[in-house]
Amino acid sequence: MGLTPGNFDYIRVSSFREAAKTLSEEENSKILAGGQSLIPLLKTRIMSVDLLIDISGIKGAGGIRQEKNSLEIGATYRVGELEANSLVAESFPILHDAALSIADPLVRNMGTVGGNLAHADPGNDLPPVMVAMDAGFTVLGSKGERVERASTFFKGAFSTQMDHSDTLASVRINRGDGNVSSAFVKQRKSAGDFSLASVAAMVELDDSGSFKNSRTVLGSVFSAPMILEGVDAFLKGKRANSETIKGAASLVKSQINPGSDFFASADYRKHVSSLLVNNALTTAVRRAGVDIA
Repeated sequence: MGLTPGNFDYIRVSSFREAAKTLSEEENSKILAGGQSLIPLLKTRIMSVDLLIDISGIKGAGGIRQEKNSLEIGATYRVGELEANSLVAESFPILHDAALSIADPLVRNMGTVGGNLAHADPGNDLPPVMVAMDAGFTVLGSKGERVERASTFFKGAFSTQMDHSDTLASVRINRGDGNVSSAFVKQRKSAGDFSLASVAAMVELDDSGSFKNSRTVLGSVFSAPMILEGVDAFLKGKRANSETIKGAASLVKSQINPGSDFFASADYRKHVSSLLVNNALTTAVRRAGVDIA
Protein backbone atom coordinates (compact mmCIF):
# COMPACT_ATOMS: atom_id res chain seq x y z
CA MET A 1 0.00 0.00 0.00
CA GLY A 2 1.45 3.35 -1.04
CA LEU A 3 1.95 6.23 1.32
CA THR A 4 -0.40 9.17 0.99
CA PRO A 5 -0.32 12.62 2.58
CA GLY A 6 -3.01 13.99 4.83
CA ASN A 7 -5.66 16.33 3.47
CA PHE A 8 -4.64 19.85 2.49
CA ASP A 9 -5.83 22.74 0.37
CA TYR A 10 -3.93 23.87 -2.73
CA ILE A 11 -3.54 27.24 -4.40
CA ARG A 12 -1.50 28.27 -7.44
CA VAL A 13 -0.27 31.86 -7.18
CA SER A 14 0.77 34.22 -9.96
CA SER A 15 3.31 36.38 -8.08
CA PHE A 16 5.70 36.22 -5.17
CA ARG A 17 3.78 39.00 -3.45
CA GLU A 18 0.65 36.88 -3.60
CA ALA A 19 2.64 33.97 -2.18
CA ALA A 20 3.89 36.13 0.70
CA LYS A 21 0.39 37.41 1.45
CA THR A 22 -1.02 33.88 1.45
CA LEU A 23 1.77 32.60 3.69
CA SER A 24 1.14 35.38 6.20
CA GLU A 25 -2.58 34.54 6.28
CA GLU A 26 -2.18 30.78 6.75
CA GLU A 27 0.20 29.71 9.50
CA ASN A 28 0.42 26.03 8.53
CA SER A 29 1.25 26.56 4.86
CA LYS A 30 4.23 25.67 2.70
CA ILE A 31 5.64 26.75 -0.65
CA LEU A 32 5.60 24.10 -3.38
CA ALA A 33 8.22 24.50 -6.12
CA GLY A 34 9.65 21.21 -7.40
CA GLY A 35 8.42 19.21 -4.42
CA GLN A 36 11.37 16.82 -4.34
CA SER A 37 11.92 17.35 -0.62
CA LEU A 38 8.46 18.46 0.47
CA ILE A 39 6.33 15.75 -1.16
CA PRO A 40 8.19 12.81 0.45
CA LEU A 41 7.81 14.48 3.85
CA LEU A 42 4.08 14.86 3.27
CA LYS A 43 3.63 11.32 1.94
CA THR A 44 5.38 9.80 4.96
CA ARG A 45 3.44 12.20 7.21
CA ILE A 46 6.60 13.44 8.84
CA MET A 47 5.10 16.80 7.97
CA SER A 48 1.52 17.93 7.47
CA VAL A 49 0.17 21.18 6.05
CA ASP A 50 -3.19 22.86 5.72
CA LEU A 51 -2.27 24.67 2.51
CA LEU A 52 0.23 24.17 -0.31
CA ILE A 53 1.15 27.31 -2.26
CA ASP A 54 2.36 26.44 -5.75
CA ILE A 55 4.79 29.04 -7.17
CA SER A 56 5.67 27.13 -10.34
CA GLY A 57 3.32 29.25 -12.43
CA ILE A 58 4.87 32.62 -11.57
CA LYS A 59 5.91 34.27 -14.81
CA GLY A 60 9.67 34.68 -15.11
CA ALA A 61 10.43 32.78 -11.90
CA GLY A 62 11.87 29.85 -13.84
CA GLY A 63 14.23 31.85 -16.03
CA ILE A 64 17.95 32.45 -16.08
CA ARG A 65 19.81 35.56 -17.25
CA GLN A 66 23.53 35.79 -17.83
CA GLU A 67 25.40 39.02 -18.31
CA LYS A 68 29.16 39.47 -18.76
CA ASN A 69 30.27 38.33 -15.31
CA SER A 70 27.02 37.74 -13.49
CA LEU A 71 24.20 35.24 -13.44
CA GLU A 72 20.64 35.60 -12.16
CA ILE A 73 18.68 32.40 -11.59
CA GLY A 74 14.94 32.33 -10.92
CA ALA A 75 13.79 30.32 -7.93
CA THR A 76 11.87 27.76 -9.99
CA TYR A 77 14.65 27.15 -12.52
CA ARG A 78 15.10 23.38 -12.62
CA VAL A 79 18.33 21.74 -11.49
CA GLY A 80 18.23 19.68 -14.70
CA GLU A 81 18.15 22.88 -16.74
CA LEU A 82 21.16 24.15 -14.81
CA GLU A 83 22.98 20.92 -15.58
CA ALA A 84 22.22 21.18 -19.30
CA ASN A 85 23.09 24.88 -19.71
CA SER A 86 26.38 25.06 -21.63
CA LEU A 87 26.92 28.76 -20.85
CA VAL A 88 26.67 28.04 -17.15
CA ALA A 89 29.11 25.13 -17.48
CA GLU A 90 31.62 27.42 -19.19
CA SER A 91 31.37 30.53 -17.01
CA PHE A 92 30.23 29.06 -13.69
CA PRO A 93 31.52 25.47 -13.71
CA ILE A 94 30.92 25.06 -9.99
CA LEU A 95 27.16 25.23 -10.63
CA HIS A 96 27.39 22.58 -13.32
CA ASP A 97 29.43 20.34 -11.00
CA ALA A 98 26.85 20.61 -8.24
CA ALA A 99 23.82 20.21 -10.50
CA LEU A 100 25.28 17.08 -12.06
CA SER A 101 25.94 15.55 -8.65
CA ILE A 102 22.43 15.98 -7.21
CA ALA A 103 20.56 12.71 -6.76
CA ASP A 104 19.43 11.33 -10.14
CA PRO A 105 17.91 12.65 -13.40
CA LEU A 106 14.34 12.27 -12.15
CA VAL A 107 15.01 14.47 -9.13
CA ARG A 108 17.08 16.98 -11.12
CA ASN A 109 14.37 17.36 -13.75
CA MET A 110 11.79 18.27 -11.11
CA GLY A 111 13.84 19.87 -8.34
CA THR A 112 14.37 23.64 -8.37
CA VAL A 113 17.33 25.80 -7.47
CA GLY A 114 15.25 27.86 -5.04
CA GLY A 115 13.79 24.81 -3.38
CA ASN A 116 17.19 23.22 -2.86
CA LEU A 117 18.41 26.37 -1.14
CA ALA A 118 15.31 27.30 0.87
CA HIS A 119 14.93 23.76 2.24
CA ALA A 120 18.43 24.10 3.76
CA ASP A 121 19.04 20.40 4.18
CA PRO A 122 22.63 20.08 5.46
CA GLY A 123 23.24 17.40 2.80
CA ASN A 124 22.14 19.55 -0.13
CA ASP A 125 24.81 20.47 -2.67
CA LEU A 126 23.85 23.98 -3.77
CA PRO A 127 24.18 25.78 -0.39
CA PRO A 128 28.00 25.47 -0.11
CA VAL A 129 28.32 26.44 -3.77
CA MET A 130 26.36 29.64 -3.20
CA VAL A 131 28.44 30.50 -0.15
CA ALA A 132 31.66 29.94 -2.12
CA MET A 133 30.42 32.25 -4.88
CA ASP A 134 29.14 34.86 -2.38
CA ALA A 135 25.68 34.72 -3.96
CA GLY A 136 22.91 37.15 -3.12
CA PHE A 137 19.37 35.84 -2.53
CA THR A 138 16.42 38.05 -3.34
CA VAL A 139 13.76 37.34 -0.72
CA LEU A 140 10.19 38.64 -0.91
CA GLY A 141 7.97 38.71 2.13
CA SER A 142 5.10 40.53 3.75
CA LYS A 143 7.49 43.39 4.63
CA GLY A 144 8.79 43.79 1.10
CA GLU A 145 11.93 42.78 -0.78
CA ARG A 146 15.46 42.35 0.54
CA VAL A 147 18.74 40.68 -0.39
CA GLU A 148 20.33 38.08 1.89
CA ARG A 149 23.97 37.04 1.47
CA ALA A 150 24.53 33.31 1.11
CA SER A 151 27.27 33.43 3.76
CA THR A 152 24.74 34.30 6.49
CA PHE A 153 21.55 32.87 4.95
CA PHE A 154 21.91 29.32 6.32
CA LYS A 155 21.45 29.31 10.09
CA GLY A 156 21.47 25.54 10.62
CA ALA A 157 19.70 22.35 9.63
CA PHE A 158 16.50 23.29 7.75
CA SER A 159 16.81 26.83 9.09
CA THR A 160 17.48 30.06 7.18
CA GLN A 161 17.12 33.81 7.59
CA MET A 162 13.66 33.62 6.00
CA ASP A 163 10.52 34.07 8.06
CA HIS A 164 7.36 32.09 7.43
CA SER A 165 5.94 34.70 5.04
CA ASP A 166 9.18 34.93 3.02
CA THR A 167 9.81 33.33 -0.37
CA LEU A 168 13.15 32.99 -2.16
CA ALA A 169 12.58 34.67 -5.54
CA SER A 170 15.97 34.58 -7.26
CA VAL A 171 19.71 34.08 -6.88
CA ARG A 172 22.42 36.38 -8.22
CA ILE A 173 26.08 35.45 -8.59
CA ASN A 174 28.87 37.81 -9.62
CA ARG A 175 31.94 36.15 -11.07
CA GLY A 176 34.31 39.10 -11.06
CA ASP A 177 36.59 40.47 -13.77
CA GLY A 178 39.81 38.62 -12.93
CA ASN A 179 41.04 35.09 -13.60
CA VAL A 180 38.32 33.39 -11.55
CA SER A 181 37.34 29.75 -11.60
CA SER A 182 35.63 27.27 -9.35
CA ALA A 183 34.83 23.64 -8.62
CA PHE A 184 32.57 21.45 -6.49
CA VAL A 185 33.32 17.89 -5.35
CA LYS A 186 31.60 15.55 -2.94
CA GLN A 187 31.71 12.15 -1.30
CA ARG A 188 28.33 10.43 -1.38
CA LYS A 189 26.99 8.21 1.37
CA SER A 190 25.94 5.85 -1.43
CA ALA A 191 25.07 6.07 -5.13
CA GLY A 192 22.57 8.88 -5.73
CA ASP A 193 22.50 9.76 -2.04
CA PHE A 194 23.19 12.93 -0.10
CA SER A 195 26.77 14.00 0.53
CA LEU A 196 28.81 12.66 3.39
CA ALA A 197 31.03 15.69 2.81
CA SER A 198 31.40 18.21 0.01
CA VAL A 199 33.67 21.11 -0.86
CA ALA A 200 32.97 24.15 -3.02
CA ALA A 201 35.95 26.27 -4.00
CA MET A 202 36.25 29.61 -5.77
CA VAL A 203 39.73 30.84 -6.69
CA GLU A 204 41.04 34.04 -8.25
CA LEU A 205 44.62 34.04 -9.53
CA ASP A 206 46.77 37.09 -10.24
CA ASP A 207 48.97 37.60 -13.30
CA SER A 208 51.87 35.75 -11.68
CA GLY A 209 49.80 32.63 -11.08
CA SER A 210 49.40 33.16 -7.33
CA PHE A 211 46.25 33.05 -5.24
CA LYS A 212 44.79 36.56 -5.10
CA ASN A 213 41.55 35.47 -3.47
CA SER A 214 39.74 32.27 -2.61
CA ARG A 215 36.72 30.98 -0.76
CA THR A 216 36.72 27.34 0.26
CA VAL A 217 33.49 26.00 1.77
CA LEU A 218 32.80 22.69 3.47
CA GLY A 219 29.31 21.24 3.10
CA SER A 220 27.33 18.35 4.61
CA VAL A 221 29.65 17.90 7.61
CA PHE A 222 27.91 20.40 9.87
CA SER A 223 24.37 21.79 10.05
CA ALA A 224 25.26 24.65 7.68
CA PRO A 225 28.04 25.35 5.15
CA MET A 226 31.35 26.29 6.77
CA ILE A 227 33.87 28.68 5.22
CA LEU A 228 37.36 27.27 5.81
CA GLU A 229 38.96 30.60 6.67
CA GLY A 230 42.28 29.03 7.65
CA VAL A 231 42.59 27.40 4.25
CA ASP A 232 41.89 30.65 2.42
CA ALA A 233 44.32 32.60 4.62
CA PHE A 234 47.03 30.03 3.90
CA LEU A 235 46.48 30.25 0.13
CA LYS A 236 46.53 34.03 -0.18
CA GLY A 237 49.61 35.27 -2.03
CA LYS A 238 51.12 31.82 -2.56
CA ARG A 239 51.84 30.22 -5.92
CA ALA A 240 48.99 28.11 -7.25
CA ASN A 241 50.72 24.74 -7.38
CA SER A 242 50.26 21.26 -5.96
CA GLU A 243 52.54 21.94 -2.98
CA THR A 244 50.53 24.96 -1.89
CA ILE A 245 47.22 23.16 -2.33
CA LYS A 246 48.42 20.11 -0.37
CA GLY A 247 49.57 22.42 2.41
CA ALA A 248 46.15 24.09 2.54
CA ALA A 249 44.32 20.76 2.54
CA SER A 250 46.48 19.45 5.37
CA LEU A 251 45.12 22.20 7.62
CA VAL A 252 41.54 20.98 7.39
CA LYS A 253 41.83 18.17 9.94
CA SER A 254 42.90 20.61 12.66
CA GLN A 255 40.25 23.19 11.79
CA ILE A 256 37.11 21.07 11.99
CA ASN A 257 35.57 18.98 14.74
CA PRO A 258 32.82 16.85 13.19
CA GLY A 259 30.78 14.24 15.00
CA SER A 260 30.51 10.52 14.40
CA ASP A 261 27.34 8.74 13.32
CA PHE A 262 26.06 5.66 11.51
CA PHE A 263 27.60 6.79 8.22
CA ALA A 264 31.11 7.78 9.28
CA SER A 265 33.43 8.41 12.19
CA ALA A 266 34.75 11.87 12.98
CA ASP A 267 38.25 10.88 11.85
CA TYR A 268 36.94 9.61 8.52
CA ARG A 269 35.02 12.85 7.94
CA LYS A 270 38.20 14.83 8.64
CA HIS A 271 40.16 12.67 6.22
CA VAL A 272 37.57 12.91 3.45
CA SER A 273 37.16 16.67 3.94
CA SER A 274 40.92 17.16 3.53
CA LEU A 275 40.98 15.11 0.33
CA LEU A 276 37.99 16.99 -1.08
CA VAL A 277 39.61 20.37 -0.39
CA ASN A 278 42.68 19.19 -2.30
CA ASN A 279 40.56 17.95 -5.22
CA ALA A 280 38.30 21.02 -5.42
CA LEU A 281 41.19 23.49 -5.32
CA THR A 282 43.21 21.49 -7.85
CA THR A 283 40.29 21.37 -10.28
CA ALA A 284 39.52 25.08 -9.85
CA VAL A 285 43.16 26.07 -10.44
CA ARG A 286 43.39 23.87 -13.54
CA ARG A 287 40.24 25.51 -14.88
CA ALA A 288 41.94 28.87 -14.33
CA GLY A 289 44.62 27.80 -16.79
CA VAL A 290 47.38 26.57 -14.47
CA ASP A 291 48.80 23.15 -15.27
CA ILE A 292 49.12 21.17 -12.03
CA ALA A 293 50.66 17.71 -12.27
